Amino acid sequence: MQNITTIQLEKKTRERLLEIGMKKETYDDLINRLIDFYLKARKERSQHGAAVAY
Repeated sequence: MQNITTIQLEKKTRERLLEIGMKKETYDDLINRLIDFYLKARKERSQHGAAVAY
């Protein structure tokens, strides 16, 4: 059995995710890609002394 959970999203949020998702990309892959992007950007901003917004 896989370690999987379900999250509820507004339909508009789902539509926005579909807009930035790549062909055949799973929601899990998409969300992890977005998290990686955010963490990398946050790290780069903190290294340059910029204020980090959460």
